[in-house]
Amino acid sequence: MKTRLMFVMTVLWGLTACTNVPSSPITPPTASPTSSPTSPALPRPTPLPGSDLTTLTLWVPDLLSGETAGEAHPLLLAQIEEFSRQHTNIQVQVLVKKAQGAGGLYDLLSTAFSAAPVVLPDLVILEHDDLHAAVENGFVVALPPEELTDSVFPFASDAVTFDERVYGLPFLSEVSQAVYTPRLDVAAPLSWTKVLTGGYALLFPTAPAANLADDFLVEIYQGSGGQVADAEGRPLLDRPHLEELYRFMAVMVEAGLLDPMRLATLPDSRACWETFQTEAVQSNRPLLSAVPAGVYWSSAARVGAASWAPTRDGQPFALAEVWSLALVSTDFAHEDAALQLARWLNERGQAADLSLAVAMLPPSREALALWPLSTEGVAFLEQLLPATVLSPPPTVDQPVRRALQAGLNFLLTTEGATPEQAATHALTVLRK
Repeated sequence: MKTRLMFVMTVLWGLTACTNVPSSPITPPTASPTSSPTSPALPRPTPLPGSDLTTLTLWVPDLLSGETAGEAHPLLLAQIEEFSRQHTNIQVQVLVKKAQGAGGLYDLLSTAFSAAPVVLPDLVILEHDDLHAAVENGFVVALPPEELTDSVFPFASDAVTFDERVYGLPFLSEVSQAVYTPRLDVAAPLSWTKVLTGGYALLFPTAPAANLADDFLVEIYQGSGGQVADAEGRPLLDRPHLEELYRFMAVMVEAGLLDPMRLATLPDSRACWETFQTEAVQSNRPLLSAVPAGVYWSSAARVGAASWAPTRDGQPFALAEVWSLALVSTDFAHEDAALQLARWLNERGQAADLSLAVAMLPPSREALALWPLSTEGVAFLEQLLPATVLSPPPTVDQPVRRALQAGLNFLLTTEGATPEQAATHALTVLRK
């Protein structure tokens, strides 16, 4: 049967791309376990008749748009075109939406669910906090447990598992790490002691957007034993670890290894990476910089060596954000077709290529194995990714980040401020 492909470009929250492609009959997977009251796992439907035509709608975040992701958007469309060559009775319409916030994927999903269900997608790519909210409100459909394979890293499995049920296929991940200028006579700056004895100047944002601490600062605190939530799930900063963190920062300032005015000009870790690449070539001074892991490992010519945000004892630790494919449709035929598309996009080859194009790590070992990594790179990621955790829910994450940053700002801008005073200031901000 001749493949049909239609691309329709519209404008919605920036760039919106629509792709219609046909597909062939599919074999239904095994039925899922008992469904939950809020988000049922539907039984698998019977195969579609060969003459039927099913039109699917896929919502994707604008990080996959042609404007912001380089080759990622056309690659996504090419993958769907290939899907059409192998199937002949499914059309796919791809709509690019704002990733998060007002008018974002979850916001539109929740609005349409009650007000205009006819415009709901069959498949959507959601960030893990938004996926959790979608599960709680019954917006997405539970998947058979076998859809989540052992190849998926633990943090990505956590992102799609709620009440022991699976609600998505982990698709892309943003993981934080560090990069440094290696020196033959100095050990890697994995611990606070190694940073100081090696004379490594830090590059991380000290004036981040909305005054919310960058992952780098949170990782230094949390990776050194600091807690961010109490037993009831409320935001928490524990004073002993908080004072240790600010004491380390104070020593770095005294040693001339942390320049507050300079770091205040760096808005995020990508800016730090750009600065690092320039200075690592032009200067002999040892540097340790924040960098998104996907950006670092997807770079054709990587400068420096991989590290993680330094922790007190040098233990690996990182924070992650996970984007997953989730089913919205409760129509039997549409659900089955959408699951087939989700599986196709998440196959190791497709997932590896798309994640590399968008400079985000694939959250599975099978896909990551197809990245062009050195033996040293594989060994590093095998250390870091099992020690990676999800960022906490926004109700915890934002207050903690705001308080951590407030304490650091107090330390760096208040003459004569002590680590103890900075910790007190951070705790005061947390309680507001």
